[in-house]
Amino acid sequence: MYGENSALDQAPNSLIKLSPTSEATIDINPKKIKELLSRFHCFPTENRKQLWSYILQLPHNTAAFNAFANRSQLPQARKLCSQKNCGKRTLNIVNALIHWHAPLINCDWLPPLVQKLVVGFRDDPLFCFETTITFLTNFFAEWVSEVPGPPPEVLSRIDAIFSNYDPDLRDALGTALVVWPAYRSIFAEVLYDRNWYDLMDVVVCSAPQFLEFLVVAWIVVNGPQLRIDHTTFHMTKRAVNIQLLIKTALKIESTCSPTLFATLKYKCLSSPQYPIIEANSDAVVLRTLQSDHDRLSDLQKQLLEERRQVDEAEKIKNRRKQTYDSIQQLHVAKENEERVETAKAAAALDVQMKRLRLEGKRLRQSDERQFLEAWQADWEAGIDTFAKTKTSTFTSESEENMIDNDAIRFQAMTNLRQADLLAREARKNSVTLTRHARGELDAQIHKRQLHDEVNRLANNPVLLANVSSIKPVSKPKEE
Repeated sequence: MYGENSALDQAPNSLIKLSPTSEATIDINPKKIKELLSRFHCFPTENRKQLWSYILQLPHNTAAFNAFANRSQLPQARKLCSQKNCGKRTLNIVNALIHWHAPLINCDWLPPLVQKLVVGFRDDPLFCFETTITFLTNFFAEWVSEVPGPPPEVLSRIDAIFSNYDPDLRDALGTALVVWPAYRSIFAEVLYDRNWYDLMDVVVCSAPQFLEFLVVAWIVVNGPQLRIDHTTFHMTKRAVNIQLLIKTALKIESTCSPTLFATLKYKCLSSPQYPIIEANSDAVVLRTLQSDHDRLSDLQKQLLEERRQVDEAEKIKNRRKQTYDSIQQLHVAKENEERVETAKAAAALDVQMKRLRLEGKRLRQSDERQFLEAWQADWEAGIDTFAKTKTSTFTSESEENMIDNDAIRFQAMTNLRQADLLAREARKNSVTLTRHARGELDAQIHKRQLHDEVNRLANNPVLLANVSSIKPVSKPKEE
């Protein structure tokens, strides 16, 4: 288990800190690690991260990790994590892993594995990222370029190990595919957190192939339940006796045929860059398309925002126009009301003038009648009537002058009223035309800017894909 191919055998003598908040260190070496595991069967929870980092010889490539972590978030990564109910921290690491190795974009078993590490070491995403890569490049070294699997060669070897140890159970289950749910996520999908961390303390110290013996031991230990229903057995997480599982795996390893041992040797990660693994073209194309999809989605959002701003400016313009039209209608209604009042006043004045003319005519007739009666009386009395002349209270000339003066006064009032209305209308039209011209000018400037931006994007596809180069058009200010 801890042979020359294991990570523990290659770990150097070193000093490690007992705690991130303490400066105290302890001398550590593979011999002490073996004694610790043989006595307690697992590492202390508070020192687990330091011990794993020492055993796996993690390089802490901060710059390389940040380069992957800062790339665009892929829709497929969000889909995988949402299907497994994983959080945002898990999503960020899964997204970075897919950017590191494109075929992982189809691995639905990857989020549960990362989720286990995030739950246990949530304050160190770099540690979770490098630990996951270390697991993939060592335990899945034979088929990491062909993920998501399952790998026929590895499953055939596990099936042979299973058949060699317990042929009756192997025949009862019918196939070695029952080990796939436990093998693909390194037990992350089938074990509770505490059991998983304790088991992984042993796995990280062992040779890469020891994982195959562990999954066979898992089937053997749970054989009675698997005989009842092996199709739904792995759908829920379970507890297991870790010591019994490891003892069974060691027993299976001791009875295994030498021809079934694979020459898998632990390889630590390189520094300052992570290893580049060959990937099939379909996965690379899918990842590239999703990356471009994210950039185009951001561009589409910006263009939609541009369109929304243009629509908002158009709505503001329409509201202004409606306001101006309403004001214009109010002015027209007021003018019409004033015209009606003026017409009523003119009609009333005309009636009064007619009444005055009739009254004047009646008075003249009364004077004439009185004059004739007086002249007749004088004639009958023998008085000389040739010396008398007719006097009239209202002469025709004075009556005409009075009528003319009233008409002139009324015409002057009408002219003043018309002049005042014309002046008001002129001022109102001037303000309306000025505001309308200003609004039209702002709209033309905004449309010209948008048209130039669209032409520039259409003539330069590279610029279209670069989201950061798009500058939003400023929203026109309201009046």
